[in-house]
Amino acid sequence: MKVSFFIASAVAFAAMSWACENTAKIPLGSTQETITNAQPGDALAPLATAMPTVPDSNPSHNPTPLQITIAPPAQGQPSATPVSTAAPVPTAQPPTVSPMPLRVGAGLPDFTLPVATGGTITLSEYIGKKNVVLVFYREWWCLYCRDQLIELRNHHREIMAQDAVVLAVSTDNLDGAKYAVETFAAPYAILYDVTTQVPRQYNVFNLHGDNLASASIFIIDKTGQLRFKEVGEVYTHQVTSAKIVAEIKKFHK
Repeated sequence: MKVSFFIASAVAFAAMSWACENTAKIPLGSTQETITNAQPGDALAPLATAMPTVPDSNPSHNPTPLQITIAPPAQGQPSATPVSTAAPVPTAQPPTVSPMPLRVGAGLPDFTLPVATGGTITLSEYIGKKNVVLVFYREWWCLYCRDQLIELRNHHREIMAQDAVVLAVSTDNLDGAKYAVETFAAPYAILYDVTTQVPRQYNVFNLHGDNLASASIFIIDKTGQLRFKEVGEVYTHQVTSAKIVAEIKKFHK
């Protein structure tokens, strides 16, 4: 009995050993894969370790392990996040205007501006025809400018009697210029210059740090020469129509 039990145990042990030795010999292409060299924590084990460690007699079953290499960018090629070294593009700037020295007895800058009631007026079209009273005012809402425009309206006939026209210029937009015509019943031309170019040319722009034309008067004779000027240094500045008529009479006979 003992001998039979011993022989049966030996046979069973040999059978178990044979099964263990052939477990690793699963052919490639099987639906089962055994990773023999993985260690604990190797969640992303290399692909080569998934291959059986026991060599196969068929060379095609032992391919060269796959190697993946990430090469750095070639010289001269842009990186993943290129950094621009180009100079910043300058923002558009408003055109600069070089003002002329405005002296009595000299000529004045010519201009063409839109009129609140429609059309445009060019200053030089009055040369040889009319004397011109060029009035700069801030904008329609300025109380002192309102007084000036109303005063010019009330004495407009006296100015016209000196063979003169009145041109009132502000940095208003079209709506503001129309409002001035309608509210003050202005019988003379009200022009507007949203570009502020003409007030700059006449050196009356932003004198008070408000980006507006300062209340000023320029009287120009029929030859285009400046005969009188008075630039407002304060908000309340005004030149009366009586003063305007008196200055025109000095050269207009």
